Amino acid sequence: MAKDLLLEISNPIIREIIRLLNIGPGIEISSTADVPAGTGLGSSSTFAVGLLNVLSNFIDKELGNKDLAELAHKNNLPLIIDLGSGSIADYK
Repeated sequence: MAKDLLLEISNPIIREIIRLLNIGPGIEISSTADVPAGTGLGSSSTFAVGLLNVLSNFIDKELGNKDLAELAHKNNLPLIIDLGSGSIADYK
């Protein structure tokens, strides 16, 4: 996606994942949450991993748990990850 179009995406997690996966224009993503930001319940991490998983499948690039964890970690998505096991851990 062109850089100027990416800048129009207000949600930084959505913007970064679309950039990472090089998803072109023509996709619409909307999200809602009942959990307030900053509660420490891991909702941002959950959202990031879920979106990364869905969009990677959308472009026919299925990623396993370890691949999802490594991609999120390398790109500073809001996660704490146990790279040894490939599991995505809740953060505190």
